[in-house]
Amino acid sequence: MPSSLEHPLPRFFVPSRSLASADIVIDGDLAHRLGRVLRMRPGDRMILLDGRGRAVEAAVSAVRSGAVHAIPLAERHEDTETASSVVLCAALLKARRWDLVLQKGTELGLARFVPVMTEHSVVALDERPSPTRAARWGRIVEEAAEQSRRTRLPTISSPVPLEDAFASVPENARAVIGCVHARAIVLRDALGLTNAERGDGDGDIWVFVGPEGGFSPGEVDTARHQGIVPVGLGPRVLRAETAALVMTALVMHELGELRPRRMASAEC
Repeated sequence: MPSSLEHPLPRFFVPSRSLASADIVIDGDLAHRLGRVLRMRPGDRMILLDGRGRAVEAAVSAVRSGAVHAIPLAERHEDTETASSVVLCAALLKARRWDLVLQKGTELGLARFVPVMTEHSVVALDERPSPTRAARWGRIVEEAAEQSRRTRLPTISSPVPLEDAFASVPENARAVIGCVHARAIVLRDALGLTNAERGDGDGDIWVFVGPEGGFSPGEVDTARHQGIVPVGLGPRVLRAETAALVMTALVMHELGELRPRRMASAEC
């Protein structure tokens, strides 16, 4: 019999209040997507997620104009999230390249994105919130989370100056900054994780990545004085989005988050 991994059910994020009812009502854009685009019909099954860790297998019970109704079948217990929260503070890039960081970072398991402005940034900081930009970023991480079988949606902060991001690092967190620096070390040594610490969720990890021109010497010195460890990524020069994703993947590897896990479900 084929496993659920070979034929996974489609996954969709819904408001958490929706999952509290025996008659789950889905409306808005998602209802249009389910009924008109995917042409789901009564009896079709799917996984509904609240973005906070809860996953419910449900069956479509009715497709109506403007709404899709579903019945919860089973609570899914899926261990797909990282034990430690990994936060990426990356220089804000031009649209397509930043979109790539959001998409692939979500797939890798990042808990939070913090766009930062640096001395060498080429994208200007706009203090005014942009509903259009926020909506696009939200769609990108939501679709990436659905595709990668995540149960939690990463959060995306408003862009902030780099100094503000430095100051936001909690005292118990490990923090690294990617750079070409005389005192830069390999990421494994910078994190200093023991085998017992891998996977135990003890403290967040913050990762700082600069723009195409990298961080300035002054920015790196400021980071060092605040306990943020400079790390190198080898002799080759990486594009900013490449560096962000390579550092994220290396952190996940050090945390033991790239090893396979088993997932199970339980009847409601």
